[in-house]
Amino acid sequence: MENKKFATAKLSVIPVRVMPSDTSELDTCLLFGEQVEILEEKGNWIKVSGLFDHYGGWVDSKQLSFVGDPPAVEKPVIAESLFAWAESKERRILVPRGAVLPNFHDGYLSLDGYNFKYDGKVYQEYDGACADRAITLAKDYLGVPYLWGGRSPFGIDCSGFMQVVFMLCGIELPRNASQQVLQGELVNFENRSPGDLVFFASNGKVFHVGMLADRERIIHASGEVRIDKITPNGIFHSDEQSHSNNIFAIKRLFTDDN
Repeated sequence: MENKKFATAKLSVIPVRVMPSDTSELDTCLLFGEQVEILEEKGNWIKVSGLFDHYGGWVDSKQLSFVGDPPAVEKPVIAESLFAWAESKERRILVPRGAVLPNFHDGYLSLDGYNFKYDGKVYQEYDGACADRAITLAKDYLGVPYLWGGRSPFGIDCSGFMQVVFMLCGIELPRNASQQVLQGELVNFENRSPGDLVFFASNGKVFHVGMLADRERIIHASGEVRIDKITPNGIFHSDEQSHSNNIFAIKRLFTDDN
C-alpha cells in the first residue's frame, strides 16, 4: 500500500464520470462512506477506483474526504434503511441504503472530524443470505426512477440495483451486468427460482439484468424499478402488451431453498 492514496465519499451520492468534467457522462456513483483509491489528479478532478468493486472514473475532489490509509475493517457496517439521517451539531447528511458507515459504534459514525448520530437500520450480518431477503429489499425500490450509472434510491440502473441488493445479503457483485453474468451457477428456465438473476443480451452482448421476484415475475430497473411478467420469450410488458429483451442466461447465487 506504500505511496498509495485513498479517499472516502463524504456526500450522500457522488457522481463518477467518464471524463474530468461536470458535463461528462455519468458512469457510476459512490455512496456515502465508500472508499476509493486515488489513481490520478487533474485540477479539481480525481480519477478513482472503488475498493468495493474496483470500478472507477472521475470525481470532483470537493466531494471526497482524504485519508492516509485504506480501511482496516474487512466487513464494513452498511446502511440498510432506504434513507436515514446522519446528524451532528454542524452538519446533516441523508444517507442512502448501501452507504458505508465509517467508524460506526453504538449508533454513531465519524468522518472528516465530525461525529454523526445515525438513526437508521444497519446491516452487519454476512451469514445466512437468502433469496427472500433479497426480494424484500428489492421491492423497497419499486417506483425509483431509472438513472444510467445510478446506485441509490434517488435513481438507479439495472446492474447498480442488483449490486446494492446483493451487497445487503453478503454477496459481492461487480458493477456491470456484463460482469455480473459471470457470477453464480447457470440454471435453465424450467429450473428457475425466486432470487435468480436473469440476464438479457442483444447480438451476444449482455445489457440488462433483473431478479426473479417469483417464478412468473421479474423485478428490474427499466424506466423505473418495476415488476413484470417473465416468459421463455423474455420480459412481457403489460402496458405495451409485448415482449422485450431476449434471455441470455439465468444465474443462481443463493444456495438456500427459499
